[in-house]
Amino acid sequence: MKCTKCGSLDNQVNNTRTRLSTRGHNIDSKDSSIPFIWRSRTCLVCGNKYSTYEIRTQDYGMEGFKQMIEDLTNN
Repeated sequence: MKCTKCGSLDNQVNNTRTRLSTRGHNIDSKDSSIPFIWRSRTCLVCGNKYSTYEIRTQDYGMEGFKQMIEDLTNN
């Protein structure tokens, strides 16, 4: 994963958790049904701390995945 500050690919995973989400816009909603992986990362080049979310497309469904990408790109 690229650092959100400097773009380096050299990072360390500090924490990993499996969480559940709904099919809506809010990935971390309390109404849970879709699993995802949340990771806390630290860039080893600049020290920036950031989080990533990993969702498998088969869990989300192709239509849900397309909607998510559309929502993210229409900001």
